[in-house]
Amino acid sequence: MEDEFFEDSLLVGVACPVSSYRLCWLLNRTLNFSFYRKTKMDIELISKESKGKKEKIVLPVYHYLSPFNGPRYTLYQLKVGSLRLLPELKALDYLVMVQSGTPEETTAQFAQYLKQIPLIQLAQIINPLELKSRNNLLV
Repeated sequence: MEDEFFEDSLLVGVACPVSSYRLCWLLNRTLNFSFYRKTKMDIELISKESKGKKEKIVLPVYHYLSPFNGPRYTLYQLKVGSLRLLPELKALDYLVMVQSGTPEETTAQFAQYLKQIPLIQLAQIINPLELKSRNNLLV
């Protein structure tokens, strides 16, 4: 199942100091996308016990499917406080999975667009197969 999920996809790691809904608004406005959130697709993390209690943290996941069977984009928020979805990506705030018939070309173009947005500090391409905890992205 994991292989199918990451088939024809690459990731773009993003460092950006704004909230997830603000980043989606920015991408929608700048790139003419229509990111939307399905709350049932959000990722839940359980924090370590704090004062005898475990806390449930929700990381939102946003989706955008380009018209006419174009690329599919999935935006993951990577952290809330000290909790991280992918511990190996400490410097990143968000991850965008780009699924396409030509993932290298589509992802490179998308990363270049992101680098032109003033609030985005970093946009780097990541191969999902290189991530130890990539199964955390399965939604």
